[in-house]
Amino acid sequence: MIEASAQEARAEFKRFMRQGVREASFARQHPEAMLPLLQRYHPEAMEAVYSLSGFRDISGAHIVMLGARKVLQFPRRLGVGICFEEVEVDPALGERAARLCEHIGYYGAFELEFIMCDGQALLIDFNGRFYNQLAFDMARGLDQAGLVYAGALGNEEEVARQVSAARARGGDRRDGILQSTRVGGNGRRTAYLWCHVSR
Repeated sequence: MIEASAQEARAEFKRFMRQGVREASFARQHPEAMLPLLQRYHPEAMEAVYSLSGFRDISGAHIVMLGARKVLQFPRRLGVGICFEEVEVDPALGERAARLCEHIGYYGAFELEFIMCDGQALLIDFNGRFYNQLAFDMARGLDQAGLVYAGALGNEEEVARQVSAARARGGDRRDGILQSTRVGGNGRRTAYLWCHVSR
């Protein structure tokens, strides 16, 4: 529901609650999860979604990130990203993401999405899991599957090796963030673009 009046939102909320839950045992254990999440709609979500994806190991010593901008989503007004382009990692957002992971004790693969609105980055999603454009990041040198596997085995040496390799493939290393700079043989920067095509 987008851009509803207060009356429409109340009616939709009542309809949602009447539908009940499909898994009663889960509802009893987690009643707070049965309530809908209400978020303010920002039209900028159609054009200005910034993605920060990466990996953090259990110690927090090894962290690497990539930046992307959502170019196309479906449904158009508010949907799943189907096309992304490479952008630089915003150093301030990268630092905030690292602090957030540390604060909540998160380690593993992640993706954070921000709506860029009135000069602010509004966090709208924290995906603590593999995410839609994972293949895009792997093509850019961040082997998320390999990092998660090595981390799950407790192989700190392999995690460190893969993080270093990702940074080397990505270009500049600034405070543990992969800057995603690609330079071709002719000295030009190579842009990366990823689109998901369903048949």
